[in-house]
Amino acid sequence: MDLAFKNITALNMDFHYPYQKIGIDRLQLCNLAVLNIDIEKLFGTDAQICQVTKPGLPGKYSVPGTDRWIFKIKIAVKDNMAFFDLVIGCNNIYGNRWIEYANLDMRIPNEEGNLVPWHKKQYDEYIYKIVLYIYQRYHIMLGCDRMQIKKIEINCNIPLTHDFCFYSRPMKLLITLMDNHLEKLGSYERVKSEKNMKKLQAESFLRGNKSMEVIFYDKQRQLNETKKDSDKIGTPILRIEYKLKTKQKINAAIGTASWNEINDRLIADYFLAYSRKELSSRFQKWMEMRKKELVRLVKECRKNNSQRWHYDLMTVIRNRSEHAEIPFILDIEQVYEAVRMIPDKNRSRKIKSIDSILLEYNDVYKNKDINKAFEIISGIEQAYKNTMHQSLRR
Repeated sequence: MDLAFKNITALNMDFHYPYQKIGIDRLQLCNLAVLNIDIEKLFGTDAQICQVTKPGLPGKYSVPGTDRWIFKIKIAVKDNMAFFDLVIGCNNIYGNRWIEYANLDMRIPNEEGNLVPWHKKQYDEYIYKIVLYIYQRYHIMLGCDRMQIKKIEINCNIPLTHDFCFYSRPMKLLITLMDNHLEKLGSYERVKSEKNMKKLQAESFLRGNKSMEVIFYDKQRQLNETKKDSDKIGTPILRIEYKLKTKQKINAAIGTASWNEINDRLIADYFLAYSRKELSSRFQKWMEMRKKELVRLVKECRKNNSQRWHYDLMTVIRNRSEHAEIPFILDIEQVYEAVRMIPDKNRSRKIKSIDSILLEYNDVYKNKDINKAFEIISGIEQAYKNTMHQSLRR
């Protein structure tokens, strides 16, 4: 490994901070200035260079020993040790005016598996080291004064009380309720057999469009499967990621795409505001809407079948969940709340009937999934408090 790269990893990493916080994961920067390229030395390195050339049409840089001109250079570091890739190109404007661009895609490497989100200062240090590394190894001098964010992944870790697989229903509902501009829910799941019973393990849920993605996934499992020589993490962890994929989206979400104007508070404030609007507020509205609908269903089922209305009610609830492919209710307590709102001298007996006859001991409606949804929402709030506390200490 190059000495220049060894110096990159010598950062003052805040491993003593709790991992439940909001920060940056992967980052793609643009608008870097190309101050100088030593083409002959660049081609003399062992870099993986993807060159796009056009013979006969003059460009800014020529391929050594040929009459071909370079219009794009892509450098990808082996094993992504330092950065994912550096793309440098130029466009010919009005025949002889060249507009040069440079994009740098990176994530700070971490032997601990990137559990702790990075803050702005850590990325500032890393960018400085990367720019020095690129100059020493590839003979390319970059300027960072006016660089902007092209893409950014902002994430949050939430420690869970129970195993991740027990949160599939509330997570699926929460992410489905989010931003109407996001496309249809996608998920990656696998089923394993345990004592002759199939157990669903949800790996991730995601929604997105051309400008943004929202992802919920099992960070504990990812780390334990990829960090083969490290200690296993015993706490279930939900990782929530908001990926902003265009400068326009970043400007609209955070208020600026300029790297120099970004700070930890802006990033955390955006994450919290979006979460409150798209998770907390929408979930509360869903709770109120579902309560009204359940009261209506109880009345309708009682009217149609006064003796067995509770059987009909649970059939409707299960069928609606199957049809929509997301939970119609999270918890049987939602049904009981609706039943209690309607005058009935036998309602206590009916509630007991639903609980003892219509629900099995391991029924999904008896897993306290509403509590799990609120656990996720409150976990984001706590992560924001931790982030602000750490920011004040720096």
